[in-house]
Amino acid sequence: MLGESSNRVWKLSIGGSEYVLRERLDGSPTMLVKEAYLSDLLAHHDVPAPRILATVAAERIGTLTTFAEGLTLGRALEVLSPDDLAAAWRSTGEALRRAHEIDQPVAGEIVGDRIEPFAGGWATWASEDVADTLGWLRERIGMPALREEAGRFSRDMQSVLADAPIRLIHNDLLPQNIMVAPGPDGWRCTGLLDWEFARAGDPRWDLATLDLRPAELVPPAFYEGYGERPAEPHATIYEVLAMAWKTKAQLQGLGDWWWTPLNARLAYVANLERHLARAVPPLPTQL
Repeated sequence: MLGESSNRVWKLSIGGSEYVLRERLDGSPTMLVKEAYLSDLLAHHDVPAPRILATVAAERIGTLTTFAEGLTLGRALEVLSPDDLAAAWRSTGEALRRAHEIDQPVAGEIVGDRIEPFAGGWATWASEDVADTLGWLRERIGMPALREEAGRFSRDMQSVLADAPIRLIHNDLLPQNIMVAPGPDGWRCTGLLDWEFARAGDPRWDLATLDLRPAELVPPAFYEGYGERPAEPHATIYEVLAMAWKTKAQLQGLGDWWWTPLNARLAYVANLERHLARAVPPLPTQL
């Protein structure tokens, strides 16, 4: 048995080949359809990810998938040489770029093999709770009031994100969900795992959940593979959203993320006034 979270996961060795058996603990046949749909979509676009070979939807719900060889990027961070680690990051960037090139017709949640659109579109959905989240953090960790700045950020970011590209996004992109292994041309990404939370949205959201620029978590090699770095103001907008949401959830006991570290996120939100001003600069004073 490999572990248990939203699934019980086993590694199987059959006839000299290795596979992964996953049993969904929620018993959801809709999620089973979603996983099979995404498996085919990713394979069609040459995105390295486990391929679903069979599904079971009876008294128990589960999948049999191919096995992604290697070790997680989280483990690789501890054991690889700098050169090998750079190659692994670069290949991960290339793999994510291929996933982010998959156009989606509308922003929304992927339910089975269809998209349930967000009411009001991506920009409205992304900004819906941000003012409340920032207000909660202000009370919890003693941030400056920032009521006016938080409200303006929530309003202005909607216009900034109005023309966001809508693509397939992973939505849980962390080093423990990335497999890497040695190959003939160096270390490479062998699998982007756990697409169960995937949705249709702006791919820059994935980059913000993976990277926190002040903490220098993601090296330049990743962006060399990905092809570009997110530009301002989008980079800071998504960084604020990701750090605020994740920090609030962890302080409420709803999650525990080692990537990015809580102390780095707390340092980020403690300087929120500066970040908000960079994301949506205030209008010049009229004389």
